[in-house]
Amino acid sequence: MRITVLNMSDPTNKGDLAILESTITLIKKYTKSVISILNVDYTQKEILSNKNKFKWIERLAVSHYGTFFPNIFRNGRGLKSVLVGAINLINSFVILAIVIFFK
Repeated sequence: MRITVLNMSDPTNKGDLAILESTITLIKKYTKSVISILNVDYTQKEILSNKNKFKWIERLAVSHYGTFFPNIFRNGRGLKSVLVGAINLINSFVILAIVIFFK
């Protein structure tokens, strides 16, 4: 069985890291699954360029992937940011439709 855990934070948030570690430990204890983590706050490029930041996740011996969805908001809430966010939201729906279509 393949299991993907959505992780919405980085390991500096110790509470989220503890929950993630416990979840993965329990999955490994009771199943023989292949486990992946999908970090929805960081892209794959950001994860690879900040290896030291994610060293705790590497110790869990799971595959760690960055999001393929664009961030809706990056900097502020001005009109430009809202327009960029709307475009990124539409892009996210297109990506999701492609993923669902090709499974």
